[in-house]
Amino acid sequence: MDMSNAMCSKYVRGLEEELGARLLNRTTRQLNLTEVGSEYHRRVIDILTDIEDAEQNVSEMQQQPTGTLRILAPPSFG
Repeated sequence: MDMSNAMCSKYVRGLEEELGARLLNRTTRQLNLTEVGSEYHRRVIDILTDIEDAEQNVSEMQQQPTGTLRILAPPSFG
């Protein structure tokens, strides 16, 4: 994501403060999601998937013509 580890940690800490919950268990050698962090991640992924589906649906609706087509022609044409 072109982001340093320090910047990423800062954003995660800010999110944890905003939510009032610890999302990661930190040790000197590893990071693990907490139960709350795992649930939050699952819900966010679901939301992002819904947004992508909605965007694709709108895009598809714009590509296909819909509605009534009316053609005006003189009676002699028929």
